[in-house]
Amino acid sequence: MGVRGSNLVLAVAIAWAESGLRTDAVGWNFDPVTGERVSVDRGIWQINSAAHPDVTEACAFDPPCNARAMFRISNSGTNWRPWTTFNTGAFNQFFLAATVAVKTMLGETSPAGPNDPIKNTLDYIKAGGSPLNAAVRMFQYLMDGAMDAKYGPGHRTGPVLGNIIK
Repeated sequence: MGVRGSNLVLAVAIAWAESGLRTDAVGWNFDPVTGERVSVDRGIWQINSAAHPDVTEACAFDPPCNARAMFRISNSGTNWRPWTTFNTGAFNQFFLAATVAVKTMLGETSPAGPNDPIKNTLDYIKAGGSPLNAAVRMFQYLMDGAMDAKYGPGHRTGPVLGNIIK
């Protein structure tokens, strides 16, 4: 039992956007009128203390317990509306990196040497590269492959924001 398939990738992307994948992450929420602290978001999926008082501090900062709370709150990984980063779309910048991470974790990638785009993207992120930059690099690789296939070798887009097609 657990979150599966594309919902697992979405769960990881949301966790990345919510907490930076930090199990000790804390986010304070304040009343906009009084300025008083009203709740705290805790752990990797930033479980809100006011919305989910049944999730204890100990549980919120324990990765397996936080994941079980996420699973319950998300209706088994099918409803992500309780997460702000889903509603705002902020999770999207982490979607490619989350896809690579999940596929690697599940053993669905097979490194094909120095030109394996999945392995290179994962290595780039592990080395501290931005998930957004990783997505751009992966997009560039895919576009270059599509251009080569359609127009022959050497017809590349160049840098994504630079010289388009030779």
